[in-house]
Amino acid sequence: MSDNDIKEAFAAFDTDNDGKINTYELGTIIRALGKAPLQAEVLQMEAEVGDDQIDVATVKKYYNRKMRSPLDYEKELKQAFEALDATGGKVIAEADLRMLLGTLGEPLSSEEIDSLMRCIDFGDRQGNIDYYDFIKLVVGDRVSRK
Repeated sequence: MSDNDIKEAFAAFDTDNDGKINTYELGTIIRALGKAPLQAEVLQMEAEVGDDQIDVATVKKYYNRKMRSPLDYEKELKQAFEALDATGGKVIAEADLRMLLGTLGEPLSSEEIDSLMRCIDFGDRQGNIDYYDFIKLVVGDRVSRK
């Protein structure tokens, strides 16, 4: 990611063009730039800032820290799904997916899980989702079916 990309993303959040954005937007802008910090990491960064507003240099500083990208989660998700796939059909039941999302990694709240479920196409009409389709939804189009 170039400095220009970071400046452009920052400008999108700097709606009043004063060169500052709210500190609570730091996690959102870093995620918009393609990284996937855990919420605990975002809260730690916000605490380190210690101010209500940040500038583009601060965003760059935190963006340049080593953080996971969504693709880093692909292998973990595949392994979790495979462990729950008793039939080997590469699908997961909605109930199992809800349990997984509520316990794996940084657990999602019931409201977050419900919101995500509304985005999922349970294509086989039996309440199952192809887990590669789910991973693709979460991490993007570069998921491999291996």
